[in-house]
Amino acid sequence: MELISERGVSDSGREIDITYKKGDTERHFLVKTYSFEWGDSNAEVFAITDVTAAKYKIKALEVHAYHDSITKLYNRTFGMLTLDSWLHEKKQFVLVFTDLDGLKYVNDEFGHHEGDMYILNAAKHLRLFSSNAVACRIGGDEFMLLVPDLDYDAAHATMLRIYDDLQKDEYLKDKSYTYSMSFGMVAVGQDNEMGASDILSIADERMYENKRMRKKARKTERDGRI
Repeated sequence: MELISERGVSDSGREIDITYKKGDTERHFLVKTYSFEWGDSNAEVFAITDVTAAKYKIKALEVHAYHDSITKLYNRTFGMLTLDSWLHEKKQFVLVFTDLDGLKYVNDEFGHHEGDMYILNAAKHLRLFSSNAVACRIGGDEFMLLVPDLDYDAAHATMLRIYDDLQKDEYLKDKSYTYSMSFGMVAVGQDNEMGASDILSIADERMYENKRMRKKARKTERDGRI
């Protein structure tokens, strides 16, 4: 009744959600009020329905709908919804598009378990970009990060750190292959006029340019040793 009073439930027929918390307990109630005359007084009847189980079921469905089953990062659906929302809100952010170098080689030569570990370990590092970054697995070996309120240079420096950390991942200590990722970035300002597909296309193009540069650098290094 204290919670109902705090919410000011007084309009007849009005329906509101109320959450009760005590310690680790959280319960959800749907409250509907009806006003009527009772003798010489005005009275109210509250119809209270416990919807806790339904709330938890909805949350579980949302987790399934918006998260990647392997990495537990957000999935493509959630990432695109967030991207569209941020563009509509004229939010300032950096979009990072990345994919894993040599995942097919790892799958073919060492098995799909090792390929899955590659994906999981890459996700682990990308998740550490920042606490407010939205990290998504777009599909296969591709990932997208949406990083709010950060400029291009700061985001690039962080991605270089993640690139180095991924190559030094502890899982690789007894492996005969390495981890590597290529990435492309687009800084989106409040005056942006591009749509989601245009931004993703630019990030994808820059990512492949980054991949070509890394391949060229590795070839030059091998040729130098020969």
